[in-house]
Amino acid sequence: MIFYIIQSTTALFLLLMIYEFVLKNSKFLQFNRFYLLASLVLCLIVPAFQIGIEMEAYENIANIKEAEEYASAHFFIDEASNVKSTLAGATELSYWSILLGIYFIISTLFVLRFAFNVYQLSRLILKKAEKFKGVSIIKLDQKVNPHSFLNYLFMNGEETESIFLNKAVLNHEKAHQKQLHSIDILMVELIHCFFWFNPMVFFYKRNIKMNHEYLADDFAARHQDEDGEYLYNLIDFVAEKKAVSLSSEFSYQGVKKRIRMMNQPKSNKMRIKLKISLAALLAVMLIGLTAFKPQRINHPIKIIDLDLGRDNIPSILPIEEKKIERIASHYGMRFNPILNVKKLHTGIDLAAPVGTAILATADGKVTLSEFSEGYGNHIKITHDQTYSTMYAHMASLEVKEGETVKAGQVIGLIGNSGKSLGVHLHYEVLKNGEKVNPVEYFEYDPQLDH
Repeated sequence: MIFYIIQSTTALFLLLMIYEFVLKNSKFLQFNRFYLLASLVLCLIVPAFQIGIEMEAYENIANIKEAEEYASAHFFIDEASNVKSTLAGATELSYWSILLGIYFIISTLFVLRFAFNVYQLSRLILKKAEKFKGVSIIKLDQKVNPHSFLNYLFMNGEETESIFLNKAVLNHEKAHQKQLHSIDILMVELIHCFFWFNPMVFFYKRNIKMNHEYLADDFAARHQDEDGEYLYNLIDFVAEKKAVSLSSEFSYQGVKKRIRMMNQPKSNKMRIKLKISLAALLAVMLIGLTAFKPQRINHPIKIIDLDLGRDNIPSILPIEEKKIERIASHYGMRFNPILNVKKLHTGIDLAAPVGTAILATADGKVTLSEFSEGYGNHIKITHDQTYSTMYAHMASLEVKEGETVKAGQVIGLIGNSGKSLGVHLHYEVLKNGEKVNPVEYFEYDPQLDH
């Protein structure tokens, strides 16, 4: 989540800088409109669907003793440390739960405000909409600047005649309606409801609204009868009045910027194409980069100058198939019944009668044979530089640390020792120190779900 916020915010910032320094003060108004909208939407969506780039770092180990020490230090975590890390994870989870709760509360308030504003506009439209000289208008009692929402023009009822005589105002508002600026505003406001924590969304919203004013000014200026008439009308009509939320108003807060934009000279076609191409290329590159993220780094052992023989892949069942009653728990995320948290279950739990023989799943050397509070009686067998296996919650241990075992050899008996809620064998397969799904290494389908 943190990585997503950083990545999306960075992309939004960089694309906004392209807009500020390349596009903003040029008359690529329609392109600017879609550039801002597309940048906002894509920078918030693309980082949420990322492609992982896996990286591996190898360490060179010169002899068998170093290999065993390295494996013991890096790849085997006993249950005590496992519980400790889980409790730390549970604390972290509780913090995230609090933050998530705060996020949902604030987002809900924003959504309710958005819905209320839409309701206000809908109510005004249903109660007061009327046709006046072929235009759908809403006459309001309060002093307001004329402003548009969808195909409706909101204005003060007492000023209706004077406003309709003012071509600047009417043409400006017609531009908002014809170019569907209200759709942009609704979309941006809805995005802001869910991404209120990202300050870049506010800057995009402000620039999108200002670009709407530039577009409306450009349209109105081109439809005036006399050169410069619209500019004079714009200056004369400046006033501080209230507007209905979500509407496109004949706003004058940024009147200086708008006048400056109207007087901006048009660029030649070649320069326009160059700037648009540059902005589009940079935008696509930056958005594309947000689709990738580095995965966690693996640290497999790479032993040099050694002759350890062939790889011993743990491929047989650790219990005779006919004696397995069921799979008590699969590999993967699950709700831990002891710790009461959602946690990765790093092995497979096989239920069988007490005293059932547990078998080594490949040739190897016993590197651990002991008792711990979490795993209970447990054994770890290192098969080669790649594979090792773990057998936990045993009733008894039949082999000792340092012994060499063969595939199929009895190494212990099933029990219920350590932190266990029932008789079963907890079996893990480690490949290059990573705990993987043991079922993927069985040579045949054990059909354990009967």
